Amino acid sequence: MDDFLVGPRAPHDRHPRSAARHSAPSGLLRVSSHADGPGRVLVLVGELDIASAPVLTDHVGRLGASCPAYLVADLSGLGFCDCAGLAALLRIHHRAVESGGWLRLCAVGAVTHKVLSITGLSQVLLCYPGVTQAFADLPGIVPVQAGATAVADPAGPAVPVPSAIAAEGGHWTDRG
Repeated sequence: MDDFLVGPRAPHDRHPRSAARHSAPSGLLRVSSHADGPGRVLVLVGELDIASAPVLTDHVGRLGASCPAYLVADLSGLGFCDCAGLAALLRIHHRAVESGGWLRLCAVGAVTHKVLSITGLSQVLLCYPGVTQAFADLPGIVPVQAGATAVADPAGPAVPVPSAIAAEGGHWTDRG
């Protein structure tokens, strides 16, 4: 697993944010990644903003040829995301699409999801409740309990995708 960290911003550049979901100190972004079946999961913890967005794009760039075309960004540890952060995610998505894949988001916070919806980016950066659901439509992957992914066993039955996800064409939407 690879980790990268960016330091705090200047005190005058702080925005009010919810600290409930992130475990990195304020003003920091930690990016780690790991393989998951035919894809790769990017785990973001902290704040994704103009100061830290290059850390994310550099991390993906360092993966180079070893980076699969299918990426899921786990945002469960993200406490804040500004327009520069969204732009970084969109650039990564476009690079993945050029390689025949995609970037999908999972565990997106309510504020970030609202911004994605308002800007129309929720139609491009699809949001899922978890990593398993984001990878569920790839060949050879079936959803299993506890948010893990597993290679399909031809001798055994696949675990069905929850009906709430299937009803939305395989991706999560906020009905609230």
